[in-house]
Amino acid sequence: MPRSAVPSDMPLKVMVALAAVFAAAALPASAAANPGLCPATLAAGDPAGFTRYRDGNPPVRIEAHGRSSARLSSVRFSDGPPEEIASLVPDSSTGKRQTWVVRGSGPTRLFLSCVYGAASILLAKPVDPAATVCQVDYVGNYVARRASCR
Repeated sequence: MPRSAVPSDMPLKVMVALAAVFAAAALPASAAANPGLCPATLAAGDPAGFTRYRDGNPPVRIEAHGRSSARLSSVRFSDGPPEEIASLVPDSSTGKRQTWVVRGSGPTRLFLSCVYGAASILLAKPVDPAATVCQVDYVGNYVARRASCR
């Protein structure tokens, strides 16, 4: 009878942790460092395709005004651009992840807004129309770490 490669007395949590480490090591460096759809900070200025807003009710479009060390604090999805104030509630939410199931929204488009708390700035852009699910991963007390749509 062949021997198992995994000792039978190894706890499941240890096996899962080891599998995650090996899977991360197999990723190319660019994939492991990919911050997702939102830049981690505003240090590099506004990325292509984004529009800058001052956060408010409603958010107001503003011109890019240099760089900032403000860090990503939260992510929102809305049915249309941010100034239309049509934020969407996630379809599921845990302490570490929120998920939105993308449904056809008719004449409007789904928008992603990356919010930079200390600066009260948000960067927004339309989500790829082919996306069917969007997720935001969090660390700590709902501080956004990464946003993705597929």
